[in-house]
Amino acid sequence: MNRTWTSFLLLTACTNQCRVHPGDSTDTVVPTETAETAETAETGETGDTSDPGPNPEGACGSGDGPGVSPQVKTVVVLVTDGARIDETFGDMVSSVTGEPTEDFWPAIRSELLPQGTLVLPGLATGVTITAEGHAALLTGSRVAQANFPSDDGPGMYRPELPTLFERLRVNFDLPAESTALVGNTVHLGGHGWSLHPSHGEPWGASYEVFTQENGQPVGSDTEVISGVQNQMEQHDTRIVVANLHQMDRAGHYNTSPTAYAEGVKNVDQAIVDFWNWIQQSEDYANQTALVVVADHGRHRWNESEDYRHHGDQCTGCRQIPMFIAGPGIRRGHEVSATYTIEDVGQTIAWLMDIDLPHAEGQILCEAMTDIPATNGREGIADLAITDTVRAEMIFGDNPETKSHIYADGTLLSDGDAIHAEAPRTWTTETDDYVCWRELGTGPSSLDSIQTWPWQARCAQRRLGSDEFSEITTPLEQISPYWAPALQSDRDGNLLMAYADNVSGNWEAPDQAIRLLIRTPTGWQGMGFGIGAAYPLEPSLVVHDVEKASSWSPNSAWVAFSASNDQTDTADKKAGRFLRHIEIWKADISLNDANIWSSPEWTQEYRNYTLHDESVTEPDPWDRMERPSLFVDDTGVQVAFVGISAETGNTIGWASGDTDGIWSTAISIDDEGNVLAHVTPTFTDDGRVSWLRRSADSESVELCAWKAGVTQAQCVDIGWPYTRSLSVLGDMATILVSDGDGSWQAIDVLLPMVE
Repeated sequence: MNRTWTSFLLLTACTNQCRVHPGDSTDTVVPTETAETAETAETGETGDTSDPGPNPEGACGSGDGPGVSPQVKTVVVLVTDGARIDETFGDMVSSVTGEPTEDFWPAIRSELLPQGTLVLPGLATGVTITAEGHAALLTGSRVAQANFPSDDGPGMYRPELPTLFERLRVNFDLPAESTALVGNTVHLGGHGWSLHPSHGEPWGASYEVFTQENGQPVGSDTEVISGVQNQMEQHDTRIVVANLHQMDRAGHYNTSPTAYAEGVKNVDQAIVDFWNWIQQSEDYANQTALVVVADHGRHRWNESEDYRHHGDQCTGCRQIPMFIAGPGIRRGHEVSATYTIEDVGQTIAWLMDIDLPHAEGQILCEAMTDIPATNGREGIADLAITDTVRAEMIFGDNPETKSHIYADGTLLSDGDAIHAEAPRTWTTETDDYVCWRELGTGPSSLDSIQTWPWQARCAQRRLGSDEFSEITTPLEQISPYWAPALQSDRDGNLLMAYADNVSGNWEAPDQAIRLLIRTPTGWQGMGFGIGAAYPLEPSLVVHDVEKASSWSPNSAWVAFSASNDQTDTADKKAGRFLRHIEIWKADISLNDANIWSSPEWTQEYRNYTLHDESVTEPDPWDRMERPSLFVDDTGVQVAFVGISAETGNTIGWASGDTDGIWSTAISIDDEGNVLAHVTPTFTDDGRVSWLRRSADSESVELCAWKAGVTQAQCVDIGWPYTRSLSVLGDMATILVSDGDGSWQAIDVLLPMVE
């Protein structure tokens, strides 16, 4: 169905976006328009730009009390790895044993549920695997974090955003043993601390895998629960996250038809006994919150042994058990609103009265006796701009609709979508384009066998018009991290480069980087791709150069981060230790019938990590991500985030001439404080800009550099937290926050680098 959106003039106060110039005080501002305060724009179908969706009883800001944190001393999270709601809190019959769901956790249902709040169902809206689910819980945001196997530990394969462990220790200056990440799986070795330069290993959690005498993880989840109790008896514990992995492992290996089901049943009484011990402990009674949640569900296809696996976008994988009890939590309450794993992370932060500054999750306000005044975050979550269009991701204010996409004040995303994210923009001589990813409301029943996929959405507007029209894409489902790069060819046809990984799972088959061209006859290019292992964050540039010696008249370059080939199961370093950058080039010329013949992709460049034994002279980084491209008549440049255990987070740079000869990659920022979650950006004249943490203060610096210049120039922007960086001409637009969860856009002049 095609949609048309109409925008209206918006007059706003300076509430969310203000222009700040280097050297100005932060209260010297120039008001600019922002979509968040839009109240009158139409959407054609949804009617208005106020936050759509219900405002459930107990929603944030609806209480009579002060809405302050109960400041619980300790939080314990028991992650029932891979437990479906079919075998936990649902009201159905298990396809594994044929028993009613209520027979699996009778003790929890009768003794624990009356003491807390049940969310039915909770949701895993990202990639439904262990590492991703725990990263969402610990950072309050969905971040790409694959289950890469490795015999050598996590290395620098860690979340880019701060974890609950780090924030708790930083806020209260706590020792490492006060925070613990434990379990019976090796998948979580990289989750104890992040790559954020103001946090990291000095503020990380203690980490332990409970093992048998043979060194293998223990085969009983009740032993993990006992280990948590021992941790709390031996140390003054403030937060412990425990992964109960045996039930998931039992489902995968399926040593008996009921092994998974028995694994779920086995923790029932143990969880209740553990909670009772907490309530009898002088150190923890009446000041401890308990969270029982799964990191993902399992397949539910109504097929034999469908429960064995997970990792895609099926409804059974998305629906998860979610329960919380303790001080400040409503007792005997059930919530049916849409709450996700990242919401649990945000809620834990609120319960402990700490800030989780980059979290996108919402507080489970309906679970609180004293309803919080806000849901934990508000304002602009992401943006993309060209000279004529500005697209923004705006945080929603209720659990049913967590984010929306606006373009110049017009609501483009579906009003009832749970998530609408990652806006990308492009402008040709005749049209504005906006693309984004979106997750709809999904099936309403708890026993649905449907797929619940993320969707690619795009809209087009003729220059000079107020109306956007929907563009249908050929993509049936996309990754939860789908974020296309947009460009156009010399004829004004829209180009879209994206990572084709329909589940987002690192083990998914047929992963590739694809380049689509939207011609008058439709989209072309679906059959062509660059095979890659866990590709992310493509960057795309196009250049029409007649005189270049080795370039075709109409060339496109695509850069992306990837791992080495995962088909070699013996090479367990390939995933997390060999994250590198690749650049490929193709001729995008159409023939007289507007047909794009099979392109000949040519690899122009790739680099190699310090751990890559296939080369004698690797590049000086342990991990490389987030490439950005620039092209002009002299050649191609790439900038990327280079991560090293020795030097920290830096910006790498390399260039290739028109004959395809590339320079050795160098670091153009050796401070080690680069914000790894923000992609570097090129200006039209070849300057590269990025964000880093100041070495002299707690604020962020905007930096710029240009080939031929000896040293980068940086300016302090006066804000401690940032989300994204966009550049137009000499002006950088940065999303900033002071840590209270409220995000706004500021404009800052790029430092001069001549």
